[in-house]
Amino acid sequence: MSSKAVADAPIQVLYPRRLQIFHSPTLETAMVGTSKLGGLGLSMLACLVVAPNVALDQTNPIWMAPAVVTISAAVLPLLHLLTRPFVTNIFIDAPAWARRSKESLVSWARQLPPDTAMEIETLGLLPWPRTKVLRVSELRLRTEGYGRLANLEQVTAVDKTSKVPKPMRWSLQRFYARPVESRWKKSRAPEVWPLVFEAISRNTVGAMSKGKASTPVGAVRPVRPSMPVVRRKMPPPSSTPTPTGRQNVRKR
Repeated sequence: MSSKAVADAPIQVLYPRRLQIFHSPTLETAMVGTSKLGGLGLSMLACLVVAPNVALDQTNPIWMAPAVVTISAAVLPLLHLLTRPFVTNIFIDAPAWARRSKESLVSWARQLPPDTAMEIETLGLLPWPRTKVLRVSELRLRTEGYGRLANLEQVTAVDKTSKVPKPMRWSLQRFYARPVESRWKKSRAPEVWPLVFEAISRNTVGAMSKGKASTPVGAVRPVRPSMPVVRRKMPPPSSTPTPTGRQNVRKR
């Protein structure tokens, strides 16, 4: 076989270009989707059935029907905000040479380029998959705390042409990829996601160190200004000579 034929031969790859590196269990995804549908159904039931019956009942106060509609309408967006960061799948775009073997893929993931594209799949208001394409350099780790709904966040601004209302756009920048080993062990390449997560951690630490570069490392207490010293002017000594024979007599 000639060298030209060898060069024109297709590259044998072991992994697809759209490589899955994170996958949530089907049962957990179904539970989140069912909760979204249940919240939508309860909200519609309260607005279309309960509120009219409350309004037609003459014994109820006039404010009760609008209160039922307001509360039931507020439950749906609140439920959506709580479940929006849930990540179902994560795909990564790997080059052809890295997809030839497992060793090549792991070697590429250890030195992950910052511009590597990732597809993060979540669930929308209706439980249909929504995909967002981000670069690895655009993700940061969120600080741990009580009531944290996400462990990853997008540092770049959301597109202003988004149809999502502005008060709810913050949910588009939050993601919760549950740090459980079974999430990536069942993926096509279980060795890649821990390395990607490590790269995101390095980016987070690097961004924090750059932000603190202009500030002092240790907390320095400000020096208190000293009280001003006021010097009193003493009168010049008298040039009149003391009379002879006059002595200071102490008063008894």
